[in-house]
Amino acid sequence: LVEGPPRDYKAIRAFASAARYFHDRFFVLAAGDGHRDLDTEGASVLRDLPNVVIVAGAAADGTPHPGANTGALTIDLAASAAPLKGEGTE
Repeated sequence: LVEGPPRDYKAIRAFASAARYFHDRFFVLAAGDGHRDLDTEGASVLRDLPNVVIVAGAAADGTPHPGANTGALTIDLAASAAPLKGEGTE
């Protein structure tokens, strides 16, 4: 699990190169927050990599979580961004 796509294009390309090299590994990237459109900010180079999945945060109704980065072509799936309740949490 990697915390969000890198912010600058050079770092994104370096990550994509590493993902291609380690093609037998599976990478899950959090889309992150910051109101960025990942389709237009260079992260789109990651969308053709079969071993990379980008996950965005979603509100309870399935819409993007407030502040979540978006990218209809780059983000693969959305998961609830609601806080988890369980043992050891309030």
